Amino acid sequence: MSIDYTGARRAAASLLALAAVSAAAAAAPVTYRVDPARTVAGYAIVYFGVLAQQGRFARSRGTMTIDLAAGEGSVEISIDARSVDSGFAPRDDFIRDGAMLDAARHPNIVFASTHLTFEAARLVRIEGRLSMHGVTRDVALDVVAFDCGSADSEAPRACLADATTALRRSDYGITGFVPLIDDVVTLDFRVVGVR
Repeated sequence: MSIDYTGARRAAASLLALAAVSAAAAAAPVTYRVDPARTVAGYAIVYFGVLAQQGRFARSRGTMTIDLAAGEGSVEISIDARSVDSGFAPRDDFIRDGAMLDAARHPNIVFASTHLTFEAARLVRIEGRLSMHGVTRDVALDVVAFDCGSADSEAPRACLADATTALRRSDYGITGFVPLIDDVVTLDFRVVGVR
Protein backbone atom coordinates (compact mmCIF):
# COMPACT_ATOMS: atom_id res chain seq x y z
CA MET A 1 0.00 0.00 0.00
CA SER A 2 1.44 3.37 -1.00
CA ILE A 3 0.81 6.62 0.84
CA ASP A 4 0.10 9.77 -1.17
CA TYR A 5 1.94 12.64 0.53
CA THR A 6 0.96 15.22 -2.13
CA GLY A 7 -2.27 16.22 -0.43
CA ALA A 8 -0.61 16.40 2.98
CA ARG A 9 2.18 18.58 1.58
CA ARG A 10 -0.33 20.94 -0.01
CA ALA A 11 -2.28 21.21 3.24
CA ALA A 12 0.90 21.88 5.22
CA ALA A 13 2.02 24.51 2.70
CA SER A 14 -1.40 26.19 2.90
CA LEU A 15 -1.28 26.25 6.70
CA LEU A 16 2.23 27.74 6.68
CA ALA A 17 1.18 30.41 4.18
CA LEU A 18 -1.89 31.24 6.27
CA ALA A 19 0.23 31.48 9.42
CA ALA A 20 2.70 33.79 7.66
CA VAL A 21 -0.11 36.05 6.45
CA SER A 22 -1.69 36.11 9.93
CA ALA A 23 1.65 36.96 11.55
CA ALA A 24 2.27 39.71 9.01
CA ALA A 25 -1.21 41.12 9.63
CA ALA A 26 -0.70 41.06 13.39
CA ALA A 27 2.71 42.72 13.08
CA ALA A 28 1.63 45.49 10.70
CA PRO A 29 1.28 49.08 11.92
CA VAL A 30 -2.26 49.89 13.00
CA THR A 31 -3.69 53.41 12.89
CA TYR A 32 -6.28 54.44 15.45
CA ARG A 33 -8.44 57.55 15.29
CA VAL A 34 -8.67 59.45 18.57
CA ASP A 35 -12.14 58.97 20.03
CA PRO A 36 -13.11 62.46 21.27
CA ALA A 37 -15.89 61.08 23.47
CA ARG A 38 -13.45 58.95 25.52
CA THR A 39 -10.23 60.97 25.23
CA VAL A 40 -9.45 63.34 28.10
CA ALA A 41 -6.80 66.05 28.09
CA GLY A 42 -6.51 67.31 31.65
CA TYR A 43 -4.39 69.89 33.44
CA ALA A 44 -3.50 70.76 37.02
CA ILE A 45 -2.03 73.99 38.36
CA VAL A 46 -1.53 75.60 41.78
CA TYR A 47 -3.00 79.01 42.70
CA PHE A 48 -1.61 81.20 45.51
CA GLY A 49 0.94 78.51 46.36
CA VAL A 50 -1.58 76.17 48.00
CA LEU A 51 -4.81 75.80 45.99
CA ALA A 52 -4.68 73.00 43.43
CA GLN A 53 -6.99 73.53 40.49
CA GLN A 54 -7.76 70.86 37.89
CA GLY A 55 -9.61 71.02 34.63
CA ARG A 56 -9.81 69.50 31.20
CA PHE A 57 -10.25 70.26 27.55
CA ALA A 58 -13.48 68.83 26.18
CA ARG A 59 -12.61 68.59 22.47
CA SER A 60 -9.69 66.83 20.80
CA ARG A 61 -8.89 64.92 17.62
CA GLY A 62 -5.94 63.05 16.15
CA THR A 63 -4.42 59.68 15.34
CA MET A 64 -2.16 57.05 16.90
CA THR A 65 -0.21 54.57 14.80
CA ILE A 66 1.21 51.61 16.71
CA ASP A 67 3.50 48.81 15.50
CA LEU A 68 4.16 46.62 18.54
CA ALA A 69 6.31 44.10 16.67
CA ALA A 70 8.67 46.78 15.37
CA GLY A 71 8.47 48.94 18.51
CA GLU A 72 7.50 51.99 16.49
CA GLY A 73 4.63 54.38 16.10
CA SER A 74 3.43 57.96 16.07
CA VAL A 75 0.94 60.13 17.92
CA GLU A 76 -0.68 63.32 16.70
CA ILE A 77 -3.31 65.09 18.75
CA SER A 78 -4.94 68.51 18.49
CA ILE A 79 -6.79 69.95 21.47
CA ASP A 80 -9.29 72.79 21.17
CA ALA A 81 -8.04 75.39 23.67
CA ARG A 82 -11.47 77.05 23.60
CA SER A 83 -13.02 73.90 25.10
CA VAL A 84 -11.36 74.37 28.52
CA ASP A 85 -13.61 73.21 31.35
CA SER A 86 -12.57 73.93 34.93
CA GLY A 87 -16.06 73.45 36.34
CA PHE A 88 -16.57 77.20 36.80
CA ALA A 89 -17.59 79.30 33.77
CA PRO A 90 -15.97 82.63 34.85
CA ARG A 91 -12.66 80.80 35.43
CA ASP A 92 -12.98 79.15 32.00
CA ASP A 93 -13.35 82.61 30.44
CA PHE A 94 -10.27 83.80 32.36
CA ILE A 95 -8.18 80.81 31.16
CA ARG A 96 -9.31 81.35 27.55
CA ASP A 97 -8.50 85.08 27.76
CA GLY A 98 -5.41 86.88 26.46
CA ALA A 99 -3.46 86.79 29.74
CA MET A 100 -3.53 83.00 29.72
CA LEU A 101 -4.21 80.79 26.65
CA ASP A 102 -5.39 83.60 24.36
CA ALA A 103 -7.57 80.96 22.72
CA ALA A 104 -9.13 83.42 20.28
CA ARG A 105 -5.72 83.89 18.59
CA HIS A 106 -4.33 80.41 19.40
CA PRO A 107 -7.30 78.03 19.27
CA ASN A 108 -5.35 74.76 19.14
CA ILE A 109 -2.82 72.99 21.34
CA VAL A 110 -1.03 70.48 19.11
CA PHE A 111 1.26 67.59 19.98
CA ALA A 112 3.16 65.61 17.30
CA SER A 113 5.45 62.78 18.37
CA THR A 114 9.01 62.47 17.13
CA HIS A 115 9.91 59.20 18.90
CA LEU A 116 8.10 56.46 20.82
CA THR A 117 9.98 54.26 23.29
CA PHE A 118 8.77 50.70 23.89
CA GLU A 119 9.92 48.19 26.49
CA ALA A 120 8.75 44.58 26.01
CA ALA A 121 6.02 45.71 23.58
CA ARG A 122 4.75 48.31 26.08
CA LEU A 123 4.84 52.00 25.26
CA VAL A 124 6.68 53.81 28.09
CA ARG A 125 7.63 57.24 26.69
CA ILE A 126 6.54 59.60 23.93
CA GLU A 127 8.83 62.40 22.80
CA GLY A 128 7.55 65.11 20.53
CA ARG A 129 6.81 68.76 19.83
CA LEU A 130 4.08 70.64 21.67
CA SER A 131 2.70 73.81 20.07
CA MET A 132 0.73 76.14 22.32
CA HIS A 133 0.11 79.89 22.40
CA GLY A 134 2.12 80.29 19.17
CA VAL A 135 5.24 78.59 20.57
CA THR A 136 6.57 75.10 19.76
CA ARG A 137 8.89 73.22 22.13
CA ASP A 138 10.21 69.71 22.69
CA VAL A 139 8.39 67.76 25.39
CA ALA A 140 8.46 64.19 26.70
CA LEU A 141 5.44 62.33 28.05
CA ASP A 142 5.76 59.44 30.50
CA VAL A 143 3.26 56.70 29.65
CA VAL A 144 1.69 55.34 32.85
CA ALA A 145 -0.82 52.96 31.24
CA PHE A 146 -0.92 51.33 27.81
CA ASP A 147 -3.24 48.73 26.30
CA CYS A 148 -3.04 48.08 22.58
CA GLY A 149 -3.05 44.29 22.55
CA SER A 150 0.10 42.27 21.94
CA ALA A 151 2.58 41.91 19.10
CA ASP A 152 1.56 38.31 18.40
CA SER A 153 -2.20 38.85 18.14
CA GLU A 154 -4.61 40.76 15.97
CA ALA A 155 -4.80 44.44 16.85
CA PRO A 156 -7.76 45.29 19.08
CA ARG A 157 -10.56 47.61 18.03
CA ALA A 158 -9.47 50.17 20.67
CA CYS A 159 -6.07 51.32 21.93
CA LEU A 160 -5.55 53.19 25.20
CA ALA A 161 -2.61 55.24 26.46
CA ASP A 162 -2.38 57.37 29.61
CA ALA A 163 0.52 59.82 29.64
CA THR A 164 1.67 62.74 31.77
CA THR A 165 4.18 65.59 31.67
CA ALA A 166 4.94 68.82 33.48
CA LEU A 167 5.96 72.03 31.75
CA ARG A 168 6.48 75.70 32.44
CA ARG A 169 3.80 77.83 30.87
CA SER A 170 6.26 80.74 30.67
CA ASP A 171 8.25 78.66 28.14
CA TYR A 172 5.21 79.11 25.87
CA GLY A 173 4.87 82.83 26.49
CA ILE A 174 2.03 82.42 29.02
CA THR A 175 3.36 84.62 31.80
CA GLY A 176 0.18 86.16 33.19
CA PHE A 177 -0.18 86.25 36.98
CA VAL A 178 3.07 84.43 37.84
CA PRO A 179 3.71 83.77 40.76
CA LEU A 180 0.08 84.06 41.99
CA ILE A 181 -0.70 81.28 39.54
CA ASP A 182 2.15 78.78 39.41
CA ASP A 183 4.37 78.61 36.35
CA VAL A 184 4.39 74.78 36.34
CA VAL A 185 1.42 73.01 34.76
CA THR A 186 0.89 69.25 34.80
CA LEU A 187 -0.78 67.80 31.71
CA ASP A 188 -2.46 64.39 31.85
CA PHE A 189 -3.75 62.65 28.76
CA ARG A 190 -6.01 59.62 28.50
CA VAL A 191 -6.06 58.90 24.79
CA VAL A 192 -8.45 56.27 23.45
CA GLY A 193 -8.08 55.41 19.79
CA VAL A 194 -10.46 53.31 17.71
CA ARG A 195 -10.03 51.73 14.31
